[in-house]
Amino acid sequence: MIFGAVILIVLGGLALYLMRGQTQVVATRLEPIVFVDLDDGIYEGSYDGYRWASTLQVHVENGEIVKIVIVEDHTLRLQEVAYHLFENVKAAEQLNEVDVVAGSTVSSVAYLRAIEDALKGEPNE
Repeated sequence: MIFGAVILIVLGGLALYLMRGQTQVVATRLEPIVFVDLDDGIYEGSYDGYRWASTLQVHVENGEIVKIVIVEDHTLRLQEVAYHLFENVKAAEQLNEVDVVAGSTVSSVAYLRAIEDALKGEPNE
């Protein structure tokens, strides 16, 4: 009986950890960024949304994002989510209307916020 109670407490704590901050991450709004106005270079940005914190480098050439590199990633990440989202960003050439990855909305939005943070700054190179 005590073992069952301990398991329930542990599982409840894990569930709270996994869900903490989801609403705040998804509720954020992205600012419009015109890709063609961006200077060439490598932009670095981050987003800290509880367990969805990440730092990315966004490589821009001729007003297009050519590569997005994960410098530091959030907890419990799935590489295929990042890959599909980054391809969607490059194809859409903007952030506001990018299709998030099904089943990974919170992770997708957190990555988009890190990309937005990067592109609002100045390129490193």
